[in-house]
Amino acid sequence: MEIKLIASDFDGTIFTGDYVDSTHPYGAISPRTQHAIDEFKSRGGKFVLCTGRMFKSIIPFAQDMKLDGEIVAQQGAGTYDMATLQPVARVMIPPDLLTEFLEIAEKDAWCQIYDDERYYIERKNCHSTKYAKYTHVNPTVVDMPLSEFVRRENRPFYKVYASIEGKAKDRLAAVCQERFNGRLLVSSSQKSNIEAVSALTSKSKALDAIAKRYGITRKHILAFGDALNDLDMIEYAGTGVAVADADPVLFETADIVTDKACDDGVARIIEELCLK
Repeated sequence: MEIKLIASDFDGTIFTGDYVDSTHPYGAISPRTQHAIDEFKSRGGKFVLCTGRMFKSIIPFAQDMKLDGEIVAQQGAGTYDMATLQPVARVMIPPDLLTEFLEIAEKDAWCQIYDDERYYIERKNCHSTKYAKYTHVNPTVVDMPLSEFVRRENRPFYKVYASIEGKAKDRLAAVCQERFNGRLLVSSSQKSNIEAVSALTSKSKALDAIAKRYGITRKHILAFGDALNDLDMIEYAGTGVAVADADPVLFETADIVTDKACDDGVARIIEELCLK
């Protein structure tokens, strides 16, 4: 089957932070993975990053990878044009719905909410400090509960990110399933978080819109991921691939399980399926 479009998650799938030097101060994907992507594009293929990160955080990496066209960010809620660095599609959480979620989540979690240029927190904490260091984007501190901030702002946001783990995470996940099912798409990108976007979007929905724009059908799409927020994209693609250290739930859906990100698992599959 000819692959015309490759979609890949970023963190934990093609990026591990191992390649950091003066040329790549934020880190870079491995040379082998970069070469595989470059070669695929040189043969007429389209490569799209589909990440849960806010766009501002992924820009340096996308530019370093010399990507053009669209980037899917905010777990599908925002699609951006790399030529203009502007959004071309938005699906945001209405303020009343976001406030409802925050009023519940804030009881046990440290939350963050996102717009195009910024993300907001109630006050600095160990989770926000770690997050800022990893993403190289500092938060905007509002000095009030985010539920109150959203109520005052009365505007939509792309995504809410809740740092939470253990039994508290299980409780919040159960509440989300019962109360927000069909209104919010709730998932997770690591053991210590819950993320939510509008139920009207997802990585797969954003990817489908891009594919249709270029006349590419699902069977010609290859998608890679490692976390639960990649599951719908793995299911959607004609060929879905999970890296070896992915959440085990992905193994049940993926057509292929490849090597870990640190072992160039994505590059290996591109080489085998697209470059021979």
